[in-house]
Amino acid sequence: MRKQPKSNIKKRHLDLECLAANRYGVVGSTAIAWPGHPVKFSTGIHRLRQAASDLRKVQPDGSHCELVIDFSLNTILKLVVAGTAQGSLITNIESETASAFSPEGVASTGQSRSETDSNGSTDKSRQIANPAPSIEATALLEAGQIATATAKISMAAVDAGNSMVRTAEERGITLEEALTAFAKSPDELVSRRTYARAGGAAQTITYSSLGERELGGGRKVPAELHSINTFKLRRCQLTPGGRDGSFLLAGKDDDPEWQRLTDDSSSEFLLSGDKDGVAMQLLGYALASHSLVDVDVCLAERAGTKRRKLVPLVVHNRPEIVAGARDRLEFLEESQSE
Repeated sequence: MRKQPKSNIKKRHLDLECLAANRYGVVGSTAIAWPGHPVKFSTGIHRLRQAASDLRKVQPDGSHCELVIDFSLNTILKLVVAGTAQGSLITNIESETASAFSPEGVASTGQSRSETDSNGSTDKSRQIANPAPSIEATALLEAGQIATATAKISMAAVDAGNSMVRTAEERGITLEEALTAFAKSPDELVSRRTYARAGGAAQTITYSSLGERELGGGRKVPAELHSINTFKLRRCQLTPGGRDGSFLLAGKDDDPEWQRLTDDSSSEFLLSGDKDGVAMQLLGYALASHSLVDVDVCLAERAGTKRRKLVPLVVHNRPEIVAGARDRLEFLEESQSE
């Protein structure tokens, strides 16, 4: 059977009636503790947005979740799965289990005495002893089951992200190690967001009765992950890359190192590094004098966005670049004197 694209899956609708009846399953929640005195409106909105952002960070890809706010003593944001209006879509729900979620709290009382009678009356007695669950009960049970499964995925993905944070703090982590770890996560995007969130303030995510996980905590980890593999690129051309002083670098198609770096869809890379470093200054001179460059680079990737760039390590044809820049300056001086 062909798998239905996630974009074509109809999202569960969470309306006011669903909220008022608590007809949803909770994936996870996070509490906002207010200081007990007035705060600036911007401060309150910032805290709400940060908590909402953190819950979104731990939401597995493609899950049917929406954010709600529980205005109790603490303001609690919840990531929830709505119950369906038509009841459960799960066909193997046991009546005894479903009745535990029923608003009436009807529970099975065991076998009827008439079950010892003929087969004809036994079925009717069982129906009386174990009435079919209501639509509301089956909807709530299904929402709870989906929420629990989603929470388990989220917790495992957050654990994977936090494990990478600890590794990065203890000894550093290479891009190659990070990509391997992300690939093993049950939800790569959640793990990436968890890692990227590490430097911010601590926020606890409560997964109902399953446990708690923490995001942030002021951890000192690099936002960009650098590859341990380097690439010795030769005769590359530079063009301006942006206002930040970066460059666009295009290599030679017949350069084996360029072929090793790129794939069929990549013809150029953003090249950026310490703007005050020798390598970046030499590259600036090369751009101004239209000189080709021989440069060793490594690959860098932002964990949260997957955005990649090249970081210059060593520029090899320094004399050629300096000579080209000097010739360019002399030409400009001669042009000005004419």
